[in-house]
Amino acid sequence: MVLSDYLYLTRQLLRDANARFFTDQFLTICINNARDKICTDSIVTRTNPAVTLVPGQEVYTYQTILAAALTLSPAPPARQIVVVLNVLFNQTASLSPPLRRYAWSDFNRIFRTNPINSFPLGFAEYGVSNCIYIQPTIPGTGYTIDVDCLYLPTQLSTSNVTETAIPDPLTELVSFFAAFWATQYEQDAARATGFMQSYELMKDYMMASIPPWSIQNRNT
Repeated sequence: MVLSDYLYLTRQLLRDANARFFTDQFLTICINNARDKICTDSIVTRTNPAVTLVPGQEVYTYQTILAAALTLSPAPPARQIVVVLNVLFNQTASLSPPLRRYAWSDFNRIFRTNPINSFPLGFAEYGVSNCIYIQPTIPGTGYTIDVDCLYLPTQLSTSNVTETAIPDPLTELVSFFAAFWATQYEQDAARATGFMQSYELMKDYMMASIPPWSIQNRNT
């Protein structure tokens, strides 16, 4: 699937094959917004980069995680980290225990009131700060964490750019949500509702037909 395919399918849904009502520029924005929505709904754009721990450092930003992800081979087509799902602490070459996710209030009470340096045991996020906090902080160098996270894909900008983030058959969902966005901006509530219903129906149908992407219980 390339951007020109997305444009063609979206125009067919909008009954605007001759571009009388919607420009390619506007529909491209709607298509990229739709791709973001599908990635967060289906959790298909996951990556697992290794981030080097810094002695005494508690906070690791999403930007740091993204930079680590872009060094992978092959590098994911990522432009932004959305959420961290799981974290593993690479204690030795053969031992990588998972860190427990804590609610911020519990994390703050357990680890930050009297901080120590030791092997990490847990992590937390504070609101939408786009970073993770890890405690206890590591006392020495040479340690890494594996960060299982969800990313938003790089945006499609030219007609011959190939979709590399969203796998088939989920690419078929893009035009439905793009059409929803387009009719929303047109303030055509009835058509927008119809496109949203079609999107939800197709999404549920497709996600039931492909293997699920498991996520560790955040409270364990």
